[in-house]
Amino acid sequence: MHGKRALVSGAGGFIGRWSVPALLRLGYEVHAVLSGNASRDVPEQLRGAKIHFADLLDDSAIDELTREVRPSHLLHFAWIATPGVYWNSEENFRWLAASERLLRSFRAQGGSRVMMAGTCAEYDWSRAQVCDELSSPLAKSKAAIVQRAGAAPHDAVATTNNSAAAPNDPAAATNAAAATPNDAVTATNAATVSRYAACKIALQAILADFGRREHLSTAWGRIFFQFGPYEHPERLVPSVICNLLLNREAPCSHGRQIRSFLHVADVGEAFAAVLDSELEGPVNIGSDERVSLAELVDRIGRQIGRPELLRLGARPAPPQEPSLLVPEIHRLRDEAQWRPRLTLNEGLSDTIAWWRSRLALKPRTR
Repeated sequence: MHGKRALVSGAGGFIGRWSVPALLRLGYEVHAVLSGNASRDVPEQLRGAKIHFADLLDDSAIDELTREVRPSHLLHFAWIATPGVYWNSEENFRWLAASERLLRSFRAQGGSRVMMAGTCAEYDWSRAQVCDELSSPLAKSKAAIVQRAGAAPHDAVATTNNSAAAPNDPAAATNAAAATPNDAVTATNAATVSRYAACKIALQAILADFGRREHLSTAWGRIFFQFGPYEHPERLVPSVICNLLLNREAPCSHGRQIRSFLHVADVGEAFAAVLDSELEGPVNIGSDERVSLAELVDRIGRQIGRPELLRLGARPAPPQEPSLLVPEIHRLRDEAQWRPRLTLNEGLSDTIAWWRSRLALKPRTR
């Protein structure tokens, strides 16, 4: 195989689309995979990539895809991401099994390097913390973690148990500050092991085990809090932006929660950089700039010119939400030598401009 050929699953998603231009700049031949029932209107970020439409929940479709592409690198984002649903959907178990199948099929066609998308929900949200990759995720046993999630199909548990012999949205709890109370409760159940977190933890263990046995280079990106164009409008940043642009009040929680936010284009760039490196194991994908949610929405309000429409405390904070949940990013910064292109203020400005164009609004004059 000549050159670097990357297969990117979930390439039409909120994060996946932004990894493609970064990989193209790094000299990869990029094969972007979209869902078989996705719109044929290909996202502009995928220009320059070869497009494939495939149902990755179908084993035969996976094998056909890897045989056709014969990728050297795999960047796996595809997963259920329906807001308010994915945290405890049984669909997570299907994606766990499909992801393992994709991994095996990729290796069978000669693939040498793979990175999959994880989540900060792998950490224990029952306590405030700075999350380091060396700290334990929610459980140590991949079989136990899936069983603790409850109502797991027998085949999903069997798949996980056999792995020793044999990639959102983590922002949901924080975004619930400007979303529905039911979503908030569901999101914070990650601390009691949601199906989403359980299956991501299980997949990371499978990936590490498989990589060691097959001499395959593997990395795992734990995504923290992101924002930017194309985000679901009910989440925190777009919700506040849209309300203020439309001259409506923006109800939020008290906003004392401390988080770190990274523009989604930089998230995609970070994944591409790690994939292109020799870094192995879990890597936190986030920012080292900490900010309270109150300060975050205040920055949005001031950039738009309507801070008086912010309503801090108008909604209850999600129960048991940690006051501090931020990543330690020494691996991303020091080992992968990666730096974001955008500051938080620049990222917010870009996102506001995108939503303003989306809503066909003129900039507010001061």
